[in-house]
Amino acid sequence: MSNYTLEFLTVLVLEDSQFVRSLVCSVLNAMGVGRVITSIDGEDAILLLAKPTGNDGNAEPVNVDIVISDKVMPKVDGLILLRWLRQHKRSPNRFMPFIMLTAAADMDVVEAARDAGTTEFNAKPFSADSILQRILSVIDHPRVFVYSPAYFGPCRRRRQKPLGGEDRRKMTDDDIRVVYAVKTPSPLTEGGPKVWNFHLPKALKAKVGGSGGGAGTIDMRLLEEAEAQIGNMEDDYADWVRKSINALVQAINRCIENPKLASTHYQTIHDIALELRGQGGVFGYPLVTTFGKSLYEYTTAGQRGIDSQHIELVKVHVDGISAVTRNKIKGDGGAVGTELVKSLAKAKQKCEDRAA
Repeated sequence: MSNYTLEFLTVLVLEDSQFVRSLVCSVLNAMGVGRVITSIDGEDAILLLAKPTGNDGNAEPVNVDIVISDKVMPKVDGLILLRWLRQHKRSPNRFMPFIMLTAAADMDVVEAARDAGTTEFNAKPFSADSILQRILSVIDHPRVFVYSPAYFGPCRRRRQKPLGGEDRRKMTDDDIRVVYAVKTPSPLTEGGPKVWNFHLPKALKAKVGGSGGGAGTIDMRLLEEAEAQIGNMEDDYADWVRKSINALVQAINRCIENPKLASTHYQTIHDIALELRGQGGVFGYPLVTTFGKSLYEYTTAGQRGIDSQHIELVKVHVDGISAVTRNKIKGDGGAVGTELVKSLAKAKQKCEDRAA
């Protein structure tokens, strides 16, 4: 297995959280990625990537090899950006490898990203190795792109499984045009092929110094350095969590002060919970992920109706996150962690019983 050199790659990172953006960039830099550029949301990325129209004075778009994007962002989120990249005439490369990196890793989100044309999906909490494996996958195994009336993107069938029943596919090989190149597909016409399959060249493999058909990797010392970079940011993570807890407390107080605007503040709580859900496990605090995930799910349901019981349960979640981080309870937390999780479960059951 040959070692790749990532110094000639350009990776675009989209993330609205400054802390998470800095974390991902530090990991990529430590792994030897030559150029890492950032955008705060999809709108910013489109301005960076869009091909000029010829009369608006735009500069040439940045030549990006791989996009790593959060899903939940203000203005233009990751899914909208992905659809733009795959479908819009001003997209610089409709075949560009796209890695969705998000804490919203529920099945509906995974399926939505797949159907929008993502190349890879990486759930938060992430590790340096999980990011590396997604990058290596797009280098070593560029996926066949499918162009049909309803879809353009990487083939959504990741594994070939034997059929368990009747094959409902109506197309034959004569309906499919196979192309061994990167080219803009011609419009589908009556009497022409119904589907195009694009078999892409391994351009990134050549760019990182790979040869032959085998898979490659990077010098493991670089991966160790990337993991060390995550450890070096633990104090920054602690500061970020404290600020997040303060923001949660402020949102709770505003819910109490003005119940008519509680749904707005619940959305703030929901968004913060998503980030807490995504980052806890990165730094060895899976209980933060547990509480953050529960709070994220609860505030989604809570938007149907918010009262003092809802707010009290939000407080229980915030108190749990505070206890974990204040006392530096890592891993499962042993007996203390078990009691915290039990207390949360009891509070949720009590709220459900009152609502029944």
